[in-house]
This record gives sequence, structure tokens and C-alpha cells, in this order.
Amino acid sequence: MLSHRIGKFSLSAIAAALTVALPLAVATDAQASAQCYGYYTYHADGKSQSYALNAAIGGWSAYVASHYGKAYAYWSHAAYPKTWCTQYDYYWTCWAKAEPCYWAPSYTPNYHPSYKKSYGGGGGGSGY
Repeated sequence: MLSHRIGKFSLSAIAAALTVALPLAVATDAQASAQCYGYYTYHADGKSQSYALNAAIGGWSAYVASHYGKAYAYWSHAAYPKTWCTQYDYYWTCWAKAEPCYWAPSYTPNYHPSYKKSYGGGGGGSGY
């Protein structure tokens, strides 16, 4: 009968853990969405579509960085990014629209020495 009690305890423990974890996961999603600002649209012109598109995305990023900070200026981490282009005669106009969201890259410094330790100080050793 002890194994039957352990099984019931494990099931109730799992259910309790899920009951506690689910609201935390929802709260985390709500907090993440609160770290975004409203849409901003930037447009740019150029002789080629690729130039105008890159200029529009770069302009969006520069504007967002100047108003909200560098951590919000990453196009690849913006919410709902959208781009579109139109050609007028011999030039292109492109737009970049997205919600800037907070993103800070993690950084782990590299402290590995770039030299090899040498023991012994004399001439002709193997260097170990």
C-alpha cells in the first residue's frame, strides 16, 4: 500500500506545481509584452529596392535608439515587423514598420589567457 500512497503524492505534487507555475508563465508573457512601445514607421528612398529597404530599416533603428535607447533598436527583436516597397519611375520608396521591444544581448567576457605558461626559465626546454 505504500507504493499506492507514493503514486498519489507524486500526482498531487505535480498538479500543485503546475497550478503554481501556470500563472507565473502568463505573468512573464504579460511582462514581456509590456517592454514594447507602439508602432513606428520609417520610410526611405533609393535607386534600388535593396538600398531603400536597408535605409528604411536603418532609419527605423536609429529613430528608435534616439527615442527609447539602444536596447529597443534591434529590428530582429521588434514585434510585428513589416516592410513594403513601391517603385516610382527610376527610384524606390520603402517603409519599415514595427513595435520596438527591449532586448539586451548577453555578454560573457573571454578571460582565457593568450599566452602559454612556461616553467623553468632556462634555455631549450619544451615550454611546459
